[in-house]
Amino acid sequence: KGSDKLQSAADEINAFIQSTFKNPSELEAIACTPKCIAIKLDIRCSASIKQFIDTLRDEHNVHMVDYLVNNAGGQYMSDLHSITEKGWKSVIDL
Repeated sequence: KGSDKLQSAADEINAFIQSTFKNPSELEAIACTPKCIAIKLDIRCSASIKQFIDTLRDEHNVHMVDYLVNNAGGQYMSDLHSITEKGWKSVIDL
């Protein structure tokens, strides 16, 4: 489900890019075809990070990332005033 939302957001960004650069010569001027790729990974797991890099390179032919949106965040169900330090760290320390 989360991957579908990521891909939907990437599709919207790609549509915006295409509508912004309507003239192919504008894309040639920046020497690339910009695109947004959505890949879900666990930033706490080195194997997941390696898979992310391999996927960029092998499946998308991407060898350089200009922008990376990290949308990581944890959850700990608690009222703000009563959250414990351990609970807070589980949200922040990813």
